Amino acid sequence: MFAHFDHPMREEMHTFACLHEGDLDGPEVHGVWEWSHEHRRLNFAPHEPLHEQVRYTLHLGGGLVDQHGHHVDFEQYGFQMGGQWANGGMMGRGRRHTEGAGWRHQNGSYGMFFGFTTGG
Repeated sequence: MFAHFDHPMREEMHTFACLHEGDLDGPEVHGVWEWSHEHRRLNFAPHEPLHEQVRYTLHLGGGLVDQHGHHVDFEQYGFQMGGQWANGGMMGRGRRHTEGAGWRHQNGSYGMFFGFTTGG
């Protein structure tokens, strides 16, 4: 699984990506996030294979910036890719992964999320 960006991203931006089983209030899928050599593709390798025919949700922090400090333009591109804004009530209690400035978008959301269902 991966997320693709049209500009090289800062190295530490991988910490503002999370995969959930189910929706945003579902458990985090544990694994390793790594950038491609050009920092435009963020790859995720889960510790265990994803389940077949199960919904997953990719959550990207609203404060993601490229290598020049420019914010990802979720307003223009996020919706085109099927994204939706994430608000605090969607994530359930105790979601530690959303702590820190990289998760907050200037509109007050916690970034965007993108849902998908695995094949069978």
